[in-house]
Amino acid sequence: MTIKCKENVFKIIIFVCILIFCACVLFTGCAPKSVKKGGYSVIYADGNNVNKEIAKLISENIGKAYGTDIKCNPDSVADSGYEIVVGATNRSGGAGAKENTYCISGKGKKIFLESDTASGMIAAAQRFLSDVSKDSTDYSRPRENKYFDLSLKVMSYNIRTTGEERWDRLKSVITRNSPDILGTQEVSTHWQNILKTELTDYTCVGEGRGDSGNEAGYIFFKTDKFELIEDGTRWYTSTPDKPSKLEDSTYTRIYTYARLKRLSDDSEFVFINTHLDLNQGARMESVKMLIDFVAEEFDLPCYITGDFNTGDNQTYKNGVWGYLEADEYDADDLLEENGFNNSRLFAAVSDEHYTYPSTLYPSDEKADKRIIDYCFVKGNVLVGKYSVDAELPDLFTEVSGLGNDASDHYPIVCETVLYNDF
Repeated sequence: MTIKCKENVFKIIIFVCILIFCACVLFTGCAPKSVKKGGYSVIYADGNNVNKEIAKLISENIGKAYGTDIKCNPDSVADSGYEIVVGATNRSGGAGAKENTYCISGKGKKIFLESDTASGMIAAAQRFLSDVSKDSTDYSRPRENKYFDLSLKVMSYNIRTTGEERWDRLKSVITRNSPDILGTQEVSTHWQNILKTELTDYTCVGEGRGDSGNEAGYIFFKTDKFELIEDGTRWYTSTPDKPSKLEDSTYTRIYTYARLKRLSDDSEFVFINTHLDLNQGARMESVKMLIDFVAEEFDLPCYITGDFNTGDNQTYKNGVWGYLEADEYDADDLLEENGFNNSRLFAAVSDEHYTYPSTLYPSDEKADKRIIDYCFVKGNVLVGKYSVDAELPDLFTEVSGLGNDASDHYPIVCETVLYNDF
């Protein structure tokens, strides 16, 4: 072989090496610098609250562990180059996740975390943080795995005190949603035995409020999914362990709580169901007591469902409806100020349909249609979807004068994810 020929072979080898190096930089996940050393930002789709929360968790965990500057931004900001991309965004390049799996892949300066559900995104984030701790974030070959289902469906339903003949309608609505946990309001005496007898897949906790109507706010949870650790019913007064009433409250008011353990992964949480008063002052005083109770008794993820009787800044006292002169600050705002997330506003997919009144009672038809039923969450809980079930019951018996709906409230349904600490 001549010298010139050898030189040509050498040049070809060098050229091929350069091509391989460029390919590695441009088309693989071998990011040029370690995530631990900073310079990355975490990106999520603007408006997707679930992926926003997961992105924040990634950013906060890396920042705390390594003292690293990891910014968290929506995809509406300009491309910053080195990015950890959480879920579907306007950034391209991810390998894509198969159904029921999560996938972590890399391309150039970007790392992509992808899955088809919130449970999968949590699993991807936890795997990614584990990889970061080992400085093992070369995703030139995508890493895929199945994930554990962390979903927990919650429903809140004011069933209205009267009308046993409506049970087939109510049961139809509950059955078609099949919630894992159901918080009920206005469970008057004649409903109590019906619900306990008919909802055979559920365990019931709660008791009546101890006044003439003895209404209850029962919590029903699927027996095969949860273990009851502790439960109780408390009154919104300075004597919460016995039937009692606030001076300004129109009715005796209570809240029922259940501390539960999910059998599939031993995750513990507290679920609270309540029905607040018509009087705004009593509502505010009651919620302050509820917030204090949760803070003092539980360091756990928390759900609060119920009919809050908030909306349009209305209040009721001494038999008269009135409007407050102050702004619309009410019990729901107070909960948000204390770290509870309103599922309707917190969900990745939401629904602005009113919850009260529906058309069951003609006298309500001209009333303002308001959102007064809520589900609040706090701690390790994400809300994938919030919806109001405003459809007619699947099956019902016609009852003269009662229209076709199941209740004068529409139930709210929240598809949530309950996860363990990262």
